[in-house]
Amino acid sequence: MGKAAALPDSTVSVEQACGIMLAISLSIAKSFSVVQVNHQLHLCSIMKSPRIILLLALLVSLLPLFAQDATTNAATVIPEAAREHFLMGSTLYSNATSVAGFKLAAKGFQQAAELAPQWSKPRYNLALTEEAAEDYAGAIDDLKCYQAFYLAEAEARAVQDKIYTLKAKQALKAEETAAAEAKKRQEEETKNMKRP
Repeated sequence: MGKAAALPDSTVSVEQACGIMLAISLSIAKSFSVVQVNHQLHLCSIMKSPRIILLLALLVSLLPLFAQDATTNAATVIPEAAREHFLMGSTLYSNATSVAGFKLAAKGFQQAAELAPQWSKPRYNLALTEEAAEDYAGAIDDLKCYQAFYLAEAEARAVQDKIYTLKAKQALKAEETAAAEAKKRQEEETKNMKRP
């Protein structure tokens, strides 16, 4: 057997070691879809105390314990009442045949989102339900809330594109509403002119 390659003699300062730990912790946290933590690297680079960096690294490394599961997007603890409202909203959505039905489904998703704000699914489904109920402003607002969750790049792009689509639908609806109101006013004016 040959001689093992010698490791380079490297002396690492406490700050460098903390920086390495932080980088590893950040990569672990990102893999668990915790939060977008890009700004923490900048904060650490301007911090002077290695103890603060070490504490931050430790904190970030613990975040996966409280994180959302990246594959299911289900938080570690979802209140049972939130699950109930989510499932009620899902059932109502799949059976809705009118705007009123979609509005009722939206109430279920809204309650689930309020009871479990860390759970992204109710927020996204609420936006889809509001779109079906032709509440485009509400759908846009809820998709913007959904964007606050950690999203993969492709999903973030799809959500932003959906917002643009909803803005177009909102503008079209406003134009159609304005045209219908103008037509109604014109018909009333015509009726009033024909009366003696």
